[in-house]
Amino acid sequence: MKIVWHEGPSAGNPRNSEGSFLRLDDGRILFAYSRYEGDSSHDHGACNIAAIYSSDEGETWSEPRVIVTAAQCGIGTNVMSVSAVRQLDGRCGLYFLAKTYDSSAIQLWRALSVDGENFEVSRCELGYPDTYTIVVNDSITRLRDGRLVAPACVTLLGKLATCICLVSEDDGATFNRTRPCVTLPIYNNVDRGMQEPGIIEHEDGVIRLWARTRAGYQYECYSRDGMNTFTPVAPFVSSPCSPLRMRKDPHTGRLFMAYNPVSEAHLGPYAQVRIEDWDMEIADYDPYTAGRCALVVRQSLDDGRTWRGYTVIENDRDHAANYPALFFTEDGAMLIGYCYSGKEEKTPLAALRIKKIDLGEISEKIPARQ
Repeated sequence: MKIVWHEGPSAGNPRNSEGSFLRLDDGRILFAYSRYEGDSSHDHGACNIAAIYSSDEGETWSEPRVIVTAAQCGIGTNVMSVSAVRQLDGRCGLYFLAKTYDSSAIQLWRALSVDGENFEVSRCELGYPDTYTIVVNDSITRLRDGRLVAPACVTLLGKLATCICLVSEDDGATFNRTRPCVTLPIYNNVDRGMQEPGIIEHEDGVIRLWARTRAGYQYECYSRDGMNTFTPVAPFVSSPCSPLRMRKDPHTGRLFMAYNPVSEAHLGPYAQVRIEDWDMEIADYDPYTAGRCALVVRQSLDDGRTWRGYTVIENDRDHAANYPALFFTEDGAMLIGYCYSGKEEKTPLAALRIKKIDLGEISEKIPARQ
């Protein structure tokens, strides 16, 4: 395991954060991410989309260059939270959020490119009025039937978040929401509900949705009818309020996930069940790390029914490691990109780090249960 890229904040560039990987036609790997400018690292600060490129399976990377600007959207100064997908016609697609000048609404936009260098920007049409809709980085997924799904959360009553699925049947030009809303039971709707969801389609066609909460866990549910209905939500793995990423290795079929666990002692008053036993120290909650100090990767050999032992990517109590993106290389490794900062920067989101991990390093040990 080694660090292959790290970009911290600097004068005029206060934040480099969450992104997504994509393989280009010429074999290079592109990593697109949120690159802030000016003096604010806040989520509403001035931000563009930048990219770095690797020609050697992630061992080294080019200098960053801005490929999409907020000015191209014309509605505000902030574009961020990239998901990279391959279009059905072969073009590179970068889907991202654009905030309005008054931050009253967030729109979904995309940038398309033939060569991964020059992008044309357009707004994705949504089948409902503008609202505060969030789609987190590296989360837009293509189903086996060709549809694109953007798992999203919308804010209700100014605070409470509920999850929906935005589905496109025309390769990303328009998205319409499915019928069900997914949220925590009313007795457990701690503070902000279910936020920043992810989604994956299992081999049997079942669609799995999960989301971060402030209840000490990621909560998950399943749909067996194409997202027309979902099962009731239930706790999945222990976690602070931080997104989880799940990806399948196309070479081996194994399923991997990256997330921030928390110790049993810090699950909080809303914890319902004991999910895991950890034999590692996990740092206490801190306002500058948001409890996201430990970042781990786990793998499943049975398409997500059970999960093997964990491999620690980061565990420094002074730094958060969060908002992961996963990519599998041709030389048997995983690239994981994530935000890495904390007490020194006074935010968990100021710096970007990419590590390369040989898949043989990822533990297959099953954690012991008491």
